[in-house]
Amino acid sequence: MSIAAPEDTAGLLRRFAAALVRGGDAAAAARVQEVYGPLVGEWGVDGWIRDDCGVRTIAGTLSGRFVDECGWLQARYREWATAGNSRPSLATDHWGVEGEVLVRYGFGAAGSGFFGTASGWREGALTWDGTWYGGGRRVPARDVVRLDADGCVRIVGYVGAAMERVAELVLSR
Repeated sequence: MSIAAPEDTAGLLRRFAAALVRGGDAAAAARVQEVYGPLVGEWGVDGWIRDDCGVRTIAGTLSGRFVDECGWLQARYREWATAGNSRPSLATDHWGVEGEVLVRYGFGAAGSGFFGTASGWREGALTWDGTWYGGGRRVPARDVVRLDADGCVRIVGYVGAAMERVAELVLSR
C-alpha cells in the first residue's frame, strides 16, 4: 500500500485556520453530524503503538463531541501511564468538512500532529490520507477508522512510503 508524497503541511494549516473562522455554516454542520455522529461519546481505548522506542501497549480514553455549532467533531485522546506505557500521550483532533472533502487536523502534546483528508465512509471504513509530523520528521500517513458490528471502533495507523503499520487501537463503550 502506498500513497503520494505528503501534501504541503503549511497549506493544510492555513486551510485549518480558515475553516475555524468560517462561522456557522449550517450545511457543513449537518454534514459533520451525519459523517461523524457514530464517533460522538466517551470511549475506552486499548491497543498498541510502535514508535522510535519500540512497541508499547496502550490504554486510555477518547472523548468525541461536536464543537463550534457542530462545525467540527473534537476528539480528545488520552493514554494512561501503565507498565507497558511509561510515556502516555495526549492529542486533540478536529474532524470537519471543507466542501465535499472531509478534513482532519490533529495536534499532540509532544509536538506531533496529523493533517489529512478523506472522501467519506466506504464499506464501513473512513480512510484518512495525509501527513504525520513529529520528531523533526514529516512523512506520509494513513489512518483507517472502521465501525464494527459489535459497536467497537477500530483504528489502524500507517506511516512512511511503504505504509508500515504502526498502531492498532480498539475503542469500546
